[in-house]
Amino acid sequence: MMRFLWAFALVAFLPLAAMAQDEAVSADMQKRLELARQMHIIKPVYQQVEAVVTQIVRNVPPEKQEEFVNAINQSVDNEKLEKISVEAMAETFTAAELEKMVAYFGSDEAKSITEKLPVYQAIVEPEIQKMMDAALMKLRTGAPADEAK
Repeated sequence: MMRFLWAFALVAFLPLAAMAQDEAVSADMQKRLELARQMHIIKPVYQQVEAVVTQIVRNVPPEKQEEFVNAINQSVDNEKLEKISVEAMAETFTAAELEKMVAYFGSDEAKSITEKLPVYQAIVEPEIQKMMDAALMKLRTGAPADEAK
């Protein structure tokens, strides 16, 4: 009889424990979604797309650059991309991580860094490219390349 009561109690109360756990997970996910939305106000995903396009367009012949940028702009659905990005951020990062991201990226220092990063990249990336080109030349020809050190 005692086994029956334990089995009954387990069957009766197990779903309640599962529901409580689901509510806790749901509350955590809601918090993460809200923090991810805050991150997208601070650092909108469309700005990331613009930065990538700016980098890529450098490799497009000047007479085709405007056409290239227009084609990209017409193809990118910013609202859809933001929704995907917010959900991915909420699924990937913990609430604590998102809180730190919001605090950091919302700071004046992070905003200044974000503005200066393209300048830094414009200085460093050509040097990286030269080094990679030299390595590829050496691989293709076997000849020592003019190393930029």
